[in-house]
Amino acid sequence: MPATLGDLQVQLVKTPIGANVDLEKLRGSINRAIETICRSRPWTRLEKEGVLQTLANYTAGGTGTVSINIGATTGVGVGTVFTNAMNGWRIRIGNLIEWYGFVFVDALNFGIDRPYLGPDGVTNAVGLGFTMWQPVYSLPSDLGELYSIQNLTRGGNLTEWSRTRLDDMATSRILYGDALAYVPAGDLNGVAQIEIYPGPDNVARGYPIKYRQQAPQLSSTSDMLPDWFNTEAVYRGALMMLYGDSDDQARENAEEARFMRAVGVMANEDARRKPPEETNLNPRYTQHRVERTLRNYGRGASRNWRGA
Repeated sequence: MPATLGDLQVQLVKTPIGANVDLEKLRGSINRAIETICRSRPWTRLEKEGVLQTLANYTAGGTGTVSINIGATTGVGVGTVFTNAMNGWRIRIGNLIEWYGFVFVDALNFGIDRPYLGPDGVTNAVGLGFTMWQPVYSLPSDLGELYSIQNLTRGGNLTEWSRTRLDDMATSRILYGDALAYVPAGDLNGVAQIEIYPGPDNVARGYPIKYRQQAPQLSSTSDMLPDWFNTEAVYRGALMMLYGDSDDQARENAEEARFMRAVGVMANEDARRKPPEETNLNPRYTQHRVERTLRNYGRGASRNWRGA
């Protein structure tokens, strides 16, 4: 029967290092050990796949228009069908490079996240076309570590960029189309998000993703370790954490050796679950193809992109 959090705490209390430690700290050490185990290798029980589904951009079929005055933060649409689901999208009015954050009001009225400037600071937007798109998407709620986002159309994986790099290379976000890169975009209600670039065009696409599931965490004394966990590994890992916190280097090293042996037992058992794997080139040998595509993709479309 798998051990519970309470079982592990009782074992730790009986050790010299754990005897005078409060239960909350013991729980933290146990969960840190679990997290360390989960990060140590690609466990079959934690390997997950999913699909990042993008939404087609919105232009009101080419017939709808919007009007908004210089300095205003609200405008009106004609022939538009704005929805609450579009709240937080981006909107580009007319042929301007500048984009604004879209704020939903109703089907024919909208807001933007800052005063409208127009092309010259004096000309109102009257009956202009527009483009709206959703650039930011949530990743799976159980994601612990993102391995890859695959582009089925072009082959290979999307490239992870830093926010600074994207802002430097594509400040105006002028391109739409099949995504080639992504950047972390913070969390929403505890769920990780990414911004993809180029932004979606008028085609909705699915991008397969591979990731490691979050490590299980124990909070109640009755919470059980998953049945594939080695109890000895978690116990030794928690002792390693406690000795490390107390700066007892010798005992920490001794427990680390025991911890690694127990994790090795887990790894051997996990390896028996894995099917034979194909031999593939490491992405570092093929990444130049993606980089070359990114350089050529927007050539002639944006000054910011060409200058990158």
